[in-house]
Amino acid sequence: MGRVVIGPALSPYDGRMNAEDRTLHRRDTGPALAIAGLTFLVFVRAVTGEFVNFDDNIYITQNITVQEGLNARTAAWAWTAVVGAQRYPLTLLSHLLDVRLFGLNPAGHHATSVLLHAANAALLYLALVRLTGRRGAAMAVSLLFALHPLRVESVAWVAERKDVLSGLFWMLALLAYAHYAERPSLARYVPLILAAAAGLLCKPMVVTLPCVLLLLDAWPLGRFDGPNLPRRAARLAAEKLPLFALSLAAAWLTVVTQSRGGAVVGLDATPLTVRILNAIGAYGVYLRQTFLPIRLAIFYPMPDSPWLYTNAAAGAALLAGISWAAYRLRKRVPAFGIGWLWYLGALAPVIGLVQVGTQAHANRYTYLPQIGFLIALVWLAREWPALQRRRAGAIAAGVLCAALAALTWIQLGHWRSSETLFAHALRVTSHNARAHDYYGQALAAQGSPASAIPHFEASIRLEPGNPQPRHNLAVSLADSGDPATAENLARQTLALFPDHVGSLFWLGSRALVEGRLNEAVGRLARAVALAPERADARVNLGICYGKLGRPQDAEAQLLAALAANPHYAPAYLNLGVLALERGDRETARRYFTQALAAQPGDVAAQTALDQLGLSGP
Repeated sequence: MGRVVIGPALSPYDGRMNAEDRTLHRRDTGPALAIAGLTFLVFVRAVTGEFVNFDDNIYITQNITVQEGLNARTAAWAWTAVVGAQRYPLTLLSHLLDVRLFGLNPAGHHATSVLLHAANAALLYLALVRLTGRRGAAMAVSLLFALHPLRVESVAWVAERKDVLSGLFWMLALLAYAHYAERPSLARYVPLILAAAAGLLCKPMVVTLPCVLLLLDAWPLGRFDGPNLPRRAARLAAEKLPLFALSLAAAWLTVVTQSRGGAVVGLDATPLTVRILNAIGAYGVYLRQTFLPIRLAIFYPMPDSPWLYTNAAAGAALLAGISWAAYRLRKRVPAFGIGWLWYLGALAPVIGLVQVGTQAHANRYTYLPQIGFLIALVWLAREWPALQRRRAGAIAAGVLCAALAALTWIQLGHWRSSETLFAHALRVTSHNARAHDYYGQALAAQGSPASAIPHFEASIRLEPGNPQPRHNLAVSLADSGDPATAENLARQTLALFPDHVGSLFWLGSRALVEGRLNEAVGRLARAVALAPERADARVNLGICYGKLGRPQDAEAQLLAALAANPHYAPAYLNLGVLALERGDRETARRYFTQALAAQPGDVAAQTALDQLGLSGP
């Protein structure tokens, strides 16, 4: 089969690899498809998983707008929406499209993520072939990246669609840059800019792309080679100024959005010294997980002081040792140093110096950075005499990929449900307050509130500054038949956290049921002021106003509830009740009918229609 040249030959100053080495051949399509197919077969187990109760609710299962699916209104909303203290317009569009195609069937959402990851693996292979001309090494890096258990969190967690989707545009940007570097021109630069911008609109992790491209200029492209190095370096940096501008804008917008959303942890909660020590330790943890990917969890709590210093010391030793090796090998194996710098730099935005959330580190953060370290390892392994024979190298890579695939398959099994996911997290971590809380929520959702109580209590002991497990404990106590203790706990929670919406809503609703209307109005009005999107709080506040003889205020709250959630049946039902009270039977019939349409089988709405003779035409 003849060679298909993609793009023109190298410009004279692009030196080290010749045009023949760096062009794609028709035969590269087969390996790329094989990589994608193998990746899909290993990760297809994710398709059988459920949505989980950690962030999937924020992005999909309790997000009213996303549940509407993709249309003109929701597409416009995606470009301005802040969800989970983040702006991810293209990611939100992908969730909206999934809902349009699959509804709330988790299998379809999981399948999309698996397909995206498989495509990323194939594109990475093609990009590395284009950049280096080394097909065997490119295949090894791509398979090690694709099949590694650290990828499970990014692929099996629907809320982490942003990882695989931003990864898609990262790989496309690498391909576009390989094409551009062969013969720089504006026409070849535009696809690179578009890919980078699209990646940033999926997840700001792509901010490090221009730095990675500068590393690739050094190796394998050799664009720094030649006379007048300062001028050449300035020229290479200048050509990436638009990319740096995009990255800086995305970084600024992310910090502002996360700060306003309360996601950024202050220095009073996590001091700078702790952040630095944890960051150094996290680099070491990620390296350990690269070589020994076991005992992986969805959430890792900050280590206690002894472990914090131990991890930092181990991380510092690893960083120093590998950096020294990269320096010593800079001429013999330049890929090792370039891959190592890729790894260090791409992890920097999420290493914890700017603390977002309370986790010490996260598996998903390795999705793009680990590619650099794998490049370093694979190109170093090519220098090992025993692996320089093609068969030996292929066998070694095959055994390693099989082992990783087996571990990945096992790890995917822990993502079947929220219950299995957080039960596993509790087995492989210690002092994990968040895992206790979410495991308790999973048990309570399965109808076992009594079983959930010890986990909420453990979460409170481990993280007394978090109001959520306190609220969950109160609800579980009430559901277990101890409403008095539950109410006392909810009042204590509000004394400590006056703006906790869940406790305000629960106490206000309980006061409403017990006829303490003034208390109910005060708590529910506060809940609505803090969370105007809470349709349930607005409906209960509307009921309070109705009982207090304030029908206009009641109707205003119920209509506002429908504005927040157009499919909320209790709002239609209570609007129908208000209409009946003022003698408007036709309007009441319409509202009761809408309540049935929003919630088929709603007994109260059907009974109202039947008993009052409103079900006819």
